[in-house]
Amino acid sequence: MDRIPVEIESAVRAVAEARPGYGADLGEVRRRVRRRRDRRVVSGFAGVAVLLTLAGVGVAVRRPEAVLPPATPAPAPSSSVGPAQRLFLRGANGTYRTLESGPVAIEGRIAEVDMSGKIRTYPVLGADGWDSFVDRADGSFVALGSHDTMPGKKRTDGPDVEGVEFNLVVVSADGDVELQRDIRRKGEGVALLGATDRVAYLSRPAGFVEHDLASGRERTLIDEELPGPVADVAAGRLVTPRAQDSCDLAVHEITGPTGTWIPFKRCSALSLLRFSPDGSKVAMVYTNPDPEDGMGVALLDVSSGAVLADRPIDGTGGRKDQPYVSVSWVDDDMIRGAVYDVGEGEHYLTLFTER
Repeated sequence: MDRIPVEIESAVRAVAEARPGYGADLGEVRRRVRRRRDRRVVSGFAGVAVLLTLAGVGVAVRRPEAVLPPATPAPAPSSSVGPAQRLFLRGANGTYRTLESGPVAIEGRIAEVDMSGKIRTYPVLGADGWDSFVDRADGSFVALGSHDTMPGKKRTDGPDVEGVEFNLVVVSADGDVELQRDIRRKGEGVALLGATDRVAYLSRPAGFVEHDLASGRERTLIDEELPGPVADVAAGRLVTPRAQDSCDLAVHEITGPTGTWIPFKRCSALSLLRFSPDGSKVAMVYTNPDPEDGMGVALLDVSSGAVLADRPIDGTGGRKDQPYVSVSWVDDDMIRGAVYDVGEGEHYLTLFTER
C-alpha cells in the first residue's frame, strides 16, 4: 500500500500525542564494514550467530560519543505498562523516504521511524556496526556489535582470530555511554535477545544466559542451545521458535522450569518475534510457503495461544527477494510496522498498523 489508512494513522497519532537486537572471521568482519560503506545488503540481526564468534567477559570501558542521542520516555496511557516501543529499521542500508520525510541516507547508521512517520538516524559508534540493539522502557539502550581492533593488519581468519571484539554497550537515556564490554568467547556465537536495567539476556551455545551488567558475571537460565537468533525477551518471558525452521512458538518463563507451546499454521520461515510491553502477546513476522503469498504478520495471545490477528503484508507476494519487516508495539494492543528493501538506491518505506 502507498499510505496508512487515515483512520489508522489518526489512531497512531492520537496515541503518540498521549505520550510527551560461530567463529569469528576477520575477513568477514571487514567485508561487513565494506558492505555497509557500499550500501549493499546487510545481514541484520540474523547474521549474529553466523558472522562472528564472541568470547570472554572482559571489562573495557571507554567513553566514545553516545551510540544514540537522548530519548526522553513519555508518560503512558493507563492501558499500557510503559511507553511505546521504538520502531528500529533492522538491517536497513540505503536511502529511504516516507510520506513525512526523505530521502534519508542510512548508510552505516542506526535508523528508526518515529511516531510521526519521520525517519531518524544515529551514528554507529563503539563498533564497526551494530548487529542488534534493545531499547528499554526508560529510553536507554543495550547494543551488541563487532569491532576490529587491528585494522589493516594481516591475520589468519578463523574462530580464534586475534583483534576482534564483540562489544556489549549500555547507553543511557541522556546519550551517555555507561558501559562497554567485550563479551567475545573464541569459537562461540552470541546474540543479544533482551535487556533490563540490571541484566542483558544472551544466546550462547550453552543456552539462554543472563549477563549481569554491573559485574559481567553470567549464569545459564536455560541449558540448551536456542534454535536460532529470532527471539525476544520481556516481562520475565522468552519466546523462540519451537525448533529450527518451525513457526510454532515456545514461550519459557525465565524464572521457572516450565514453558508453553503455541502452535501456528505452517510457514517457511520466521523473521521476527516481538513481545508486547506486558509480555501477554507476541507479534510474529513470517514468510508463507508459497512465494505468491509473500509475508504475513500475526498477533498471538501467549496464555491461550489464540491468534488475535493474522494478515498478509502488502507488496511482499510474488517477489524473488523478500523485503525486511520491522515491528514495534504502540501499546499492549496495537503494533506498527515498516516494510522496506535494502541496498543501493532509494527505497520507500511502507508503514502499517495492526491490532
